[in-house]
Amino acid sequence: MHGTPHRTGEELESALLAAAGRLGIDIMTGATATDLFAQSDGRVSAVRFVRPDGARETVGCDALVFACCGFGGDKEMVRREIPEIADAEFWGHVGNKGDAVKWGRELGAAVADMGSYQGHGAVAVPYGNPLNWGVLMNGGYQVNSLGLRFSNEIRGYSEQAVEVIAQPGRVAWDIYDEGRERPILGFADYEAIRSLGGVRKAASLRELAVLLGIPADALARTDAEVNLLREGKGEDLWERSFLGTLLLQARFCAVKVTGALFHTQGGLVIDTAARVLRTDGSPLPNLFAGGGAARGLSGPSNWGYFSGGGLLTATTLGRMAGASAARLVFQRVT
Repeated sequence: MHGTPHRTGEELESALLAAAGRLGIDIMTGATATDLFAQSDGRVSAVRFVRPDGARETVGCDALVFACCGFGGDKEMVRREIPEIADAEFWGHVGNKGDAVKWGRELGAAVADMGSYQGHGAVAVPYGNPLNWGVLMNGGYQVNSLGLRFSNEIRGYSEQAVEVIAQPGRVAWDIYDEGRERPILGFADYEAIRSLGGVRKAASLRELAVLLGIPADALARTDAEVNLLREGKGEDLWERSFLGTLLLQARFCAVKVTGALFHTQGGLVIDTAARVLRTDGSPLPNLFAGGGAARGLSGPSNWGYFSGGGLLTATTLGRMAGASAARLVFQRVT
């Protein structure tokens, strides 16, 4: 979806690193920013960072871009800002500690939509790979450890995260069949789950239930209820429509999943030039933000997230912030 051959972050990152190399841009991966230095008017003048051996260095700057993502790696901050997802696993980078928001607030910056995030309601346990949502969209369903459905599974994979972690053991099972598996074969995440033995298969639902350790009679009843809904008979308790989807047929498949927080979407308020704004709406002199450091486009909660929304703000706002910072520096030196 994001334009690289295998749709992986590794490919996208490699392309960005190659571009930086061609342009002679230095990238320090063995350094952690610890402090900002700013003047009384909010103009950032320098950044201090520490290297793995403890050495500290300070670098002056005419402009600064926050590109340090969100705050999913700070458990206390997540519990304060987004309590509904605080008990879920975090599958983003551990360095996402909310530095942009913390430093921005100290400089008087405004923040917004701090309750916004991308969750995922089908992260394979214990492998950490997201299970392709197509198996549910095409007529599969989720059950808990009791063999029962518990929500509208296709309302959105971000919204589904909180539904799954509310189940016993904070886990669920995606139930589908090989017919729904075929379209996702070859996707890197799914192949990783398969290669690690995360996909359970059986010739009957009863046999599958035994493999999963869930009540066979309950799973059979759930499947029968879904089949009636496929025929347009009855109404789903969670208002999901199965109409027109095919019955599950042998071989039956299942993957154990949990709900996870992938990245936060709230952050610093910016303008159309990616300048960070104060609480009164005025821009800070030389501070810019993009990606998860800036307020995203997903609204205030989990229901506004759309596929690709995180990378959209990373690539687009990143480009805008870089161009704006460059213009500012160019104006100063000329």
